[in-house]
Amino acid sequence: METETKKCPYCAEEIKFEAIKCRYCGSMLQPVDSLPLPREAGFGDSKTSPIRLKQVSADINPAVRIVLFALTFVIPIVGIIAGIIYRSKTNPKTKKSGNTLLFFGILMLVVNFILGAVVVKGALEQYRNINEMVREMDGVFQQ
Repeated sequence: METETKKCPYCAEEIKFEAIKCRYCGSMLQPVDSLPLPREAGFGDSKTSPIRLKQVSADINPAVRIVLFALTFVIPIVGIIAGIIYRSKTNPKTKKSGNTLLFFGILMLVVNFILGAVVVKGALEQYRNINEMVREMDGVFQQ
């Protein structure tokens, strides 16, 4: 059984026709963007691929992620506390400001919990996809 070959455009060595990277000079023969996504290669969902999600989330520093997450809960709580304090004042304008702060603080806290649940659900799906992909890859390599 003969396999089709071609010459590497960089080093002119004979390589397999399907090669993505030259085994002699190490040059990439196809741009990374044109490589098949995991679904096309037989693993996972290409749109929400764990590999693609990991690349996007890897751009954000973990410390920045923690600070942003904390702020999404701290700011509404501060608004709620300030709203409660301002509502107890006798000045009608201050009382109105307190009501507004309290309303938006509670609203933002509810929105944060809903968005947090969506993020956690997405993370769990990503974890399941990675486990499924690893199991499939184990089966391929054991054959």
